Amino acid sequence: SSVQSELQLMIVGGAESSSIVTDSNETPPSDGNTTVDPKPEEEIKPQKEPKPKKERTPRERTPRAASSAPTWLRTSIGYNGGFYSYQQVPTSTTGLLYEKAITFNNATEGSTPAGAFGLDVRGMGTIPNVSYLGYDLHIQADYYSVILEEFPTPIGDWITSIDAMASGQYPVEMTSFTFIPTVRLGLLRDDLMLYRQNILDDGNVELSYEPLFVTAPNLGFGAELQSNSGIFGHMYYDLGIRGSIYRKKLDARVGYDITDTVFVYTGGRSTIRTVDIESDSGKSGEIRDANNSFLIGLGASFR
Repeated sequence: SSVQSELQLMIVGGAESSSIVTDSNETPPSDGNTTVDPKPEEEIKPQKEPKPKKERTPRERTPRAASSAPTWLRTSIGYNGGFYSYQQVPTSTTGLLYEKAITFNNATEGSTPAGAFGLDVRGMGTIPNVSYLGYDLHIQADYYSVILEEFPTPIGDWITSIDAMASGQYPVEMTSFTFIPTVRLGLLRDDLMLYRQNILDDGNVELSYEPLFVTAPNLGFGAELQSNSGIFGHMYYDLGIRGSIYRKKLDARVGYDITDTVFVYTGGRSTIRTVDIESDSGKSGEIRDANNSFLIGLGASFR
C-alpha cells in the first residue's frame, strides 16, 4: 500500500489552513546525511540513416527486326495432307494406253479420290540489294495409294513437282506493312502416273504402269504481304504452258514470325493438270488429275 503524509501550514493572520498532499514515492529532500544515487544516464544510440532504395532499371528489350524489311531468304519445310484425283481416258482400244478408263475422283459415279500426304520444301526471297527481283524454289512430294480392279495389289506413287521461279516485284510500303505485287516466270517439272497396255500375240493384254515426266515453262502472278507485327503471307497463281495451258496452280500461305528468325505457317494448295498423251500414230489419250491439300510447317528467315 502507498503511504501518504500530510503537511500542514499555518498561515498567520487568518483562520484558514491548507494542506498539501505529497506522494511518498517522491524522492525526499536530502538532510545532508542521506546519499542519493543519481540515475544512470541512458546512452543515446545514434539513429541509423535509412538505406537508400535501389531503383530498378527496366531491362531493355531487344527490338525485333522489322518484319517488313526485305528477306533475302525464307526457307521452310512442312507437311501436306489432302486428296488426289486422277483419270486416264484412252482415245482407242489398241493404242498405247490401257483400253479402259482408269479413274479415282469425285466426278465419276462410284469413284473416290485417294488420300495423299507428303512434304513441302521451299526457299524464296529477294535478291540482296535488288528489291525488285525475287526468286522461289518450291519442291513438293505427295504419296497416295489406290486399289484398282485391273491390278492384283495396291498401287502407290509419289507425285513430285519442282518449280523454279524468278519474280519481278514492286514493294509498296504502308504505315505498318509492305504490299508486294509480283509477276513470276520460270520452269516446272512434274511427274504423273501412266497406265499402259501391251497386246500380246495371243490377244491377251499385259498391263503396266510407269511415271510420266513433264517439263514446261511456268508463268504467273500474285502478291506478298509483310507486316511489322510479324504476320506475313502470299498468294500465287501459276500457269504451266505445254502448247496450251497444261497446269493451273493456286498457292497461298499465312505465317507468323515467332522470333526474328523462326516462323510458323499454314496454307493451302490446289493443282489441276491436263496432259495429252502422244504416240507415233497420234494422240493416244488424256490424263486429268487434281491435287488439293493443306499445309502446316515451320521455317527460318534471314534479313
